[in-house]
Amino acid sequence: MTIRIVLVLIIASLIAPGCEDSYNTTIAELNKGQESVNGIVVSGQITTENKYHSVKINYPIYFIDNQEVPVIAERVFLTDGELEYEYLYSFDHPGIDSALMASGVYFSKVIIQGQIGKIYTLKIEVGNDIFSASDSLNDIDRIDFQSMEIPKINLDPRLPSNKEYLGLKAHNFGYNKFYYYIWKDRIGNGQLSSSYSFYYKGLDIQGIYNSDSRIGGSIVGDVGVPDTLFVEKYSVSDSYGRYILENFKQTEWKDPFFSTLAGNITSNVQPIGYGFFSASNIVRDTTTIEEII
Repeated sequence: MTIRIVLVLIIASLIAPGCEDSYNTTIAELNKGQESVNGIVVSGQITTENKYHSVKINYPIYFIDNQEVPVIAERVFLTDGELEYEYLYSFDHPGIDSALMASGVYFSKVIIQGQIGKIYTLKIEVGNDIFSASDSLNDIDRIDFQSMEIPKINLDPRLPSNKEYLGLKAHNFGYNKFYYYIWKDRIGNGQLSSSYSFYYKGLDIQGIYNSDSRIGGSIVGDVGVPDTLFVEKYSVSDSYGRYILENFKQTEWKDPFFSTLAGNITSNVQPIGYGFFSASNIVRDTTTIEEII
C-alpha cells in the first residue's frame, strides 16, 4: 500500500500544471546567456540583383512558444575575397524603408550586385565569436519556356474549355544541376501570387510529398490580353541544393515503405550554426499560358 501511495504522488507531481510551468521556466533560465555557445541561425542571400541585400540573424529557439532573439553583432560584413561590404542593423540603416526594418535583420550599407563565378563569405562578429558562411554564385541558363514539360489542366470539367491552367510540380528530379523557379500570377485583386518549383540534381528522392501548384487561368482565344506570368529562375550551388532538399525531407515527408528520413539539416554557418547564406544568379522573363501550351 505504501509503495502505491508513493507512486501516485510521483505521477501527480509530474503531470501537475504548476510543476510543468516551473520546469520549463527553469530550462529557459538555464539557456539565458548561453546563446553564442549554442550557435546562431542565419537566413540570407546575395544575388545578381543591384540592391541592398539583407540577412536575418537570430539565436536558436529551444521551445515552440519562445520568441526569436535577434543577434546584435559588433560587425556583419560580406567579402568576395577582394572587396568587403559592411552590413548595418536595419533600424540604423539610412537607406532602408521603415516597412523593411525588422528585428535581427541587417542590410548591406551600400547597394551590391553579386558577380557570377565568385565565392561570397558572410562574416558575423558576436562578442568573442566569429561566424562565417560561404557560397558560390553560379551561372544559370536562360528560361526556355518551349522546352518545359508542363501539363495543361482544368480545375473543374464544368469550366469552359478555353479556361486553362498550368500544373506545376513542386519537386522535380533527374537534372544535371540544382535550380528553382518562382512563378508569379495576378490573382483577382491584382496582387501577385507566387508558386515555387524546385529542380534537383540526381535521382528521385522517394518520400517527399510532391504537391501541385495550379497557376494561370488564361482565356485562350478570347478577346483581350491573356494573363501574364512573371517568371524568375535562380541558380543554386550544390551545397545550397542539398540544404533545400534536406529541409523538404523534414517538412514534406510522407514516409512510404523502404524510405529513410534524414537527420540534422546541414548548414554552411561555421563553426556552430544553423540556416544558410546563399548566392544566386537570377534571370527573369514573362510569358502567357497560350505561349507555353
